[in-house]
Amino acid sequence: APVCIEVPLAECLANKWVSDYIEYKVMINVDLTQYRAYTEKFMHYFSQFNFDFKLAQSCLKKGRIAKAYAVKLGISESEVIGKAVQFQRYMALRTSFITEHPKKVEIANRIIEARPESKGISFSAKKSVVESLVNGTPYHSGISKKKREAIVQWFCDLKKGFLHTAKAVDVGADFPGVNLGIIVCNFSSEIQKKQRLGRAIRLEEGKSVEIFTLVLRGTTEETWFKKSSVNTTYVQIEESDLDMVLDGKPIPEKQESSDDNPILFVL
Repeated sequence: APVCIEVPLAECLANKWVSDYIEYKVMINVDLTQYRAYTEKFMHYFSQFNFDFKLAQSCLKKGRIAKAYAVKLGISESEVIGKAVQFQRYMALRTSFITEHPKKVEIANRIIEARPESKGISFSAKKSVVESLVNGTPYHSGISKKKREAIVQWFCDLKKGFLHTAKAVDVGADFPGVNLGIIVCNFSSEIQKKQRLGRAIRLEEGKSVEIFTLVLRGTTEETWFKKSSVNTTYVQIEESDLDMVLDGKPIPEKQESSDDNPILFVL
């Protein structure tokens, strides 16, 4: 069916259709030597395809496109495929650097341990990260369907505790009482971001919610955050500010919001 009405998140908040919340964008500084090395290789191979992502992806295997591009470059089809494979490899290495960085696990665990009375959900991209988070129950595709169903019911009934997810429960799940969200890895999808918010800010009387989104400074994750957070308001803090926030102490607030097109909020 066609869209009947579009409701921006700001309107939902103003009309009290969702719970009050505050999002902290936690900027993390890490050694980027390895990341920059991956990026240099990634850009080298990307340039072989004139920075055309679709073309590079299409040349990952034998076919009409890879063959035609090989003729254009005056090289063999296997060489074109080899360049595409290296492009894919270094793109994956860059992404893994961001999604699996141990500093993110360390900071997520600090937040979890500082909120023992909260009911929260963490959102990660890799099972290895999920398994490294403390004081909670993992939930990912490596767990049997029967056990996942039991975990969902357990978490719904839980008063406090954490569910650590990897590419799961982003959409549709309804967990009463959730008042804390930790986005360990943030991608560029606006819809995914709002769906993750939706797991925590569904309307419940008297509930206020904290969202912590962890971002590695100097990486493409900063761009991902900007794209996924269109027309939303958040407070950017440094890692050094985190303990003050967790202790409930005031910090100099730097609120940022996008001036791009409004984004819909979808529960």
